[in-house]
Amino acid sequence: MNGNIIGTDTDTGIANQATSVYGASWNALHTPAYDSASMDFKNSQREAYVADADLLAINELLLIQSRSRNVSRNNPIVTSAEDKYVAKLGSIKVNFKNPDGTEHKLMQELWDEFADDPNLDGKGNLCTNQAVWNHDRFQSGEAIIRMIIKQKDNSNRIPLKLQSIESEYLDVTYMGFSDPELSQLPFGTTRYGITFDDYNKPIFYNFWSDRHYGIRNVNTTPWQHVKVPAEDVCHIFERRRSNQWRGTPVVSSLLSTIYEITDLTDATVAKQLAAAAISWIVEQPDGSPLNAPGSIRTAGNTMPTDLERKLFFVANGGQVQYTNPGEKFQLVQSSDIGNNLTSLLKHQLQTIAAGYGIPYYMLTGDTEGLNFSSIQGILLEFRNRLEYIHHYINLPDGLDRIVKRFTAIANIMYPETVTAKPSYQFPKNYGVDMLKDYQGNVLGMQSGQTTLKRVMDENHLTEEEVLQDQALKEKLGLVGLTDLPTSANMTQNNNTPQRDTTSN
Repeated sequence: MNGNIIGTDTDTGIANQATSVYGASWNALHTPAYDSASMDFKNSQREAYVADADLLAINELLLIQSRSRNVSRNNPIVTSAEDKYVAKLGSIKVNFKNPDGTEHKLMQELWDEFADDPNLDGKGNLCTNQAVWNHDRFQSGEAIIRMIIKQKDNSNRIPLKLQSIESEYLDVTYMGFSDPELSQLPFGTTRYGITFDDYNKPIFYNFWSDRHYGIRNVNTTPWQHVKVPAEDVCHIFERRRSNQWRGTPVVSSLLSTIYEITDLTDATVAKQLAAAAISWIVEQPDGSPLNAPGSIRTAGNTMPTDLERKLFFVANGGQVQYTNPGEKFQLVQSSDIGNNLTSLLKHQLQTIAAGYGIPYYMLTGDTEGLNFSSIQGILLEFRNRLEYIHHYINLPDGLDRIVKRFTAIANIMYPETVTAKPSYQFPKNYGVDMLKDYQGNVLGMQSGQTTLKRVMDENHLTEEEVLQDQALKEKLGLVGLTDLPTSANMTQNNNTPQRDTTSN
């Protein structure tokens, strides 16, 4: 985080008032590393408070975000889960169509030009953006995008640019006291960093002022806030409670389990190191000198009556220890962790996989006990979860708002684009058996359960591409070789499935 960002209100009295009202610490955008890496997370949650979702978020959101970002950087299990989570979500493609279903060439050309270079900082394309938004939602619970009209130094014909902002810059403790305009509004109008109207609809998003993000206005200082109109902001998060306006990290509910695995692994390693060391004790009832191999050293006084005297020696492998009459020789060796370690770790990892909503075998690579049918069922459930995230979170809060802003600008600059309508093409989730997938598509079209257009959309095909391919087949004389099987053949193929080594 930038060093010039200071999370302190200029009016100390106002800051103390806000702290007493909301029970939250008025802190900076950064959290000390030792707090975010602490293993006392579970103990700190012993006292549970009852309040609305965002009021509770003030007390714990900054700390949870810091811990989530910490484990995302430093814990291999979390890093692997996040990478697989983002990779499987993929990115949504936007296609613009005419009323008759054909491609709107001008609008599609304008959109593809924007999608290739959509960012204010020039980093990546729209697919890159969607991956970053999913990473943000995983680590901080929300992704924030600002839409900006930028005509200068913009090579795109549609002057729309996007600016991704870290959620920590939307100050969750801000109540508008430092702003002359917002401070005149009724108490509670500005809360959690957002200013609302009488119907609880956002009016402004209040960000920390920072020249590096380009949200610093003239005559503002780093500790002041900048109001950004809500219509210019895409706020992507999963609302899990009514009236919730701040997201919680995907990994937050699993922090205790992750810390338990870390503690257990550390304890196991330490215990196994102790178990690898061989020690023994020789009891001397008469206090006679120790008859030990190797060189003997004395710690403390040399008097036999000195209780603090200690004898120790260095022995090599193969040497023999002979005891004197009356001495007792006892071997001391630490025991290992036991046979339940593997089962316990597997259970904890299954808990983490369930919390993330990803298959356990995908998280760990462990396919023991799984067969072909089981993997198909797991992937189907996983696909339902991915489609839910796209339909109910990423699309309505993010991409659809950007498309509507882009379309409004395009319709003004190019009136011929008014008839263009957007359609969203989700990433194709491949199954375990490609042959079964293609056979299912054909049977679905024959039985009326799906359409050719839907199958084409799933495979990222346009009508023009299919027609061009058909013409190429006719030109090369391959039409008969690539004809679809008849309904009877398809039925026969599915009634006599072939067994393999992975099916039951």
